[in-house]
Amino acid sequence: MAENEHADWQQVGAAFRAFGDQLSAAVKSEAADEGRDAKQQLMDALSGLKEVANDPEATGQLKSATTQLLDAIATEVMVGKDALSDQINKPPRSDQQSEDDR
Repeated sequence: MAENEHADWQQVGAAFRAFGDQLSAAVKSEAADEGRDAKQQLMDALSGLKEVANDPEATGQLKSATTQLLDAIATEVMVGKDALSDQINKPPRSDQQSEDDR
């Protein structure tokens, strides 16, 4: 893995933002009437959430965003592992004494 190869966190954020926008639109459209009481608005918002949860496109979008997140985390872990391995395997600097020489 290349030393500067990091995850595309902007893409991960965009994927979750897209799902969040869809979720927000569903909740707002269900709870849009301000003339109703708070309980009814909450019930309508929950109904909107249920619709999104049952929407195959929305669940696919969430699965994709989650996969991107997990891939990004895995990439960062591998980059960190490689960097740590490089540090562990690096020969001591010549200006440092080894523990055996002390």
